[in-house]
Amino acid sequence: MVQEAIAQIHMGKVTHMRRLVDNSKGKRLLIMKKDVQLSEQEVLCFNTDKLTWNSFPKPEESTFSAVACAVMDNKLHVVGSNLEMSILDLNNNNWTTRDGVYYYVDRRNFALAVHQGNLYLVGGTKKKGYGTSSTNEVTRYSLITLKWQMQSNMKEARHSPTVNSVGGAMYAFGGGKAPEKFFNNVWSSIQDCDNSGFIKVSAVKDGLIYTIGERDIDTDVFLNIYNPAEDFWMYPKKFTLPEGISGLCIANGDFYIVGSDREQKISIQRIDFKKMSSIIVSQRFEDWSNVSLAAY
Repeated sequence: MVQEAIAQIHMGKVTHMRRLVDNSKGKRLLIMKKDVQLSEQEVLCFNTDKLTWNSFPKPEESTFSAVACAVMDNKLHVVGSNLEMSILDLNNNNWTTRDGVYYYVDRRNFALAVHQGNLYLVGGTKKKGYGTSSTNEVTRYSLITLKWQMQSNMKEARHSPTVNSVGGAMYAFGGGKAPEKFFNNVWSSIQDCDNSGFIKVSAVKDGLIYTIGERDIDTDVFLNIYNPAEDFWMYPKKFTLPEGISGLCIANGDFYIVGSDREQKISIQRIDFKKMSSIIVSQRFEDWSNVSLAAY
């Protein structure tokens, strides 16, 4: 059973790593659509305790389209393709906007992660001639200088990666390539896993990184669990998850996923590790096939 395997891991190095991991104790999920102009969409909020919905006001001055978002210091940071950013203060519902870089970037399909008190924009795609190509670029936004700065590039270029910070290192998964980690300003390879290039979403709990992916629309969704302390993977068997997952997050100590099914019904589901499946907690009829998900 996956619960027993995880318990055994917790008896080792991961027990120490718990003190280094900021597990989300928030009870709310934030959902926003990617590639939609920020001033024309609402940021939706789902309360996992009360199972209720509400929304935040639109940032009227934000004219860019959202690519990714992340919560840091109880503020929602939304970044666009030219590194422009709008910040929602979750304490008072006020938005502030910061200009992007002065040169043309047009970077999309990147991951946004909080790592060691800064925002990191990882991978994605960039314009190349008449088309686009994946990039291995990493850019950091400092809350001290309020500026973007280039960092060491990943070993591999990745489109639509998923990134997590744990134990002082940052880990990049998916994007069609094997995983790697960023530590002491250097990227290096880690133990590879089954179907690593097809990983779509990931989240950290108790020092372990839970990754979910699917190879194609007719293939079962898979769950791989990575132990950074020991650099090895676990593969839970007979784990049933829905197709079309576009977001994974931890709220109130539980894992939540958002996605669509074949009937275009969009749902938020809680993963039940005892039943090795997921449970629908809310369902709506909207297009959430391409969203950014965060918790606070």
